[in-house]
Amino acid sequence: MKLNWLLPLVLIVLTTSCNDSINQIGTSIDDTIISIKVDNSFAYTTNDSVYSVTAGPVTNRTIIQMLGAIDIEDYGSIRADFLSQMRPIAKFDTRLVTENMLDSIVLELGFLSNSFLGDSLTPMQVSVYPLNKVLEKPIYSNLDPSDYYNAEDILGKQIYTTSLQSYPDSLIDSSGSRFIKIKLARPGHTSKELAQEFFKLYNDKDGLLTENDIIDFFPGVYVTNTYGKGVLVNVLSSVIKIYHGTYVYNSDGSDGLEEDEDITTEEGTHPLVVNKTTTSVMVSSNEVPTINHIISTNAPYIENAIANGRTIIKSPDGYDAHITFPVTDIIKKYREYVPEEAEIEGSVSGLINAINFSIPIKESANEIFSKYGLTPPPYLLMMRAGGKVADSNGDIVEMNKNQFFTDRKLTDNLNYFYATYNSTTKSYDFGNIRGFITNIIQKNPNEGSIENGYPIDSDIILTPVSVSTTTSDYYGSTINAITPYISIPTFVELDTKNIKIEMVYSTKTY
Repeated sequence: MKLNWLLPLVLIVLTTSCNDSINQIGTSIDDTIISIKVDNSFAYTTNDSVYSVTAGPVTNRTIIQMLGAIDIEDYGSIRADFLSQMRPIAKFDTRLVTENMLDSIVLELGFLSNSFLGDSLTPMQVSVYPLNKVLEKPIYSNLDPSDYYNAEDILGKQIYTTSLQSYPDSLIDSSGSRFIKIKLARPGHTSKELAQEFFKLYNDKDGLLTENDIIDFFPGVYVTNTYGKGVLVNVLSSVIKIYHGTYVYNSDGSDGLEEDEDITTEEGTHPLVVNKTTTSVMVSSNEVPTINHIISTNAPYIENAIANGRTIIKSPDGYDAHITFPVTDIIKKYREYVPEEAEIEGSVSGLINAINFSIPIKESANEIFSKYGLTPPPYLLMMRAGGKVADSNGDIVEMNKNQFFTDRKLTDNLNYFYATYNSTTKSYDFGNIRGFITNIIQKNPNEGSIENGYPIDSDIILTPVSVSTTTSDYYGSTINAITPYISIPTFVELDTKNIKIEMVYSTKTY
């Protein structure tokens, strides 16, 4: 990596010296020199320092999926569908519901009014197939769906649009979520029969269904776009429901069922009240395997930009950014003022107070795609591309991007950091990543040195992610999940000439 020392080293030296004041007896014989130094002279100047790399397939750790197909000028094309096993959540009151009251079984795909990209009036068709085996672990976005389903075993299909004008009130809930509803039936049978088949399983198991019971019923679903191009939907929920009638308990609280007093039969009896309702019986969730199957192409504009040395991040299934971080130069500069031998002898001690790291974007490039609704990824994850690291427990582990997601790891202020895109400053600010450098100095599992460099520790990737948090009065905001960002297409070009790395460190000379 090539660096230019563009800015002078800012040096602030605070010293204590002797004087004759009797009010400072004790401190007057302390000749310790404390120095605080700020070095912001590191700058990226060549294309071998920052460039785009193929992101490769990802393993999915989120229930949010993409569905549809779209072509975007100068960006490329994306086709996305998904495969998911299902977790049982059924809870029937079998005194109120009987087999002959079942109507149908339906897969409901939920999405928000702003969670799609493309022309909302474009007609699309979604088809649902049963999986013929469970999903492998780990599984990646470049899988072949034909390994998991038979095209002749279709469960159902439905035409839809994402326009609000095409949605009746029955397909919109109180929160504004919309639903694509696909009635399911095995070939040659009715949806009512499939609902009855599930209800019988539920009763045979006394309502205590396990994941293995659901796998025996069918291992999961493959949900794919089979007609139309022009819309990508961000599916937030996938739930299988049974539509059915149900008796009603007496409203007065007595031990009995409500009768319809306005209706009298020839025998003079009153029929029981029957209401129409739905019961959720299966759901796609983080507890069971699920994966987005993504096929994407890059437009010539993207490929030419990367070939010309521009650093572009594109998701999903696009490009990450590679950065040769100046680990060697940072440690070398620190050791100029805090030599390792002097630190061991005790004549000098040092502390790295901060390594501040931020990356601006090129606004002109991003404005090209903003008219299509494309925005920069909301978050970027920073990690080594490979090699070994000391984790927060002090154990030496291998670095791997997909393993990070498979193991559901989180940022640790040592090896993994994330930045939020700031639309005001037009930049990603990773904040203080001092733990990244101090961990290398203290553990050095890749055996780097100032003489030979720290090539493995310097090899960094930035990849788009989703960050989920929970908030409490006691702990504040806490990260609970980091997953590959595959919700909607994104694009950003990094301003590699204005990357900011600032080192703040202090020394004490005795």
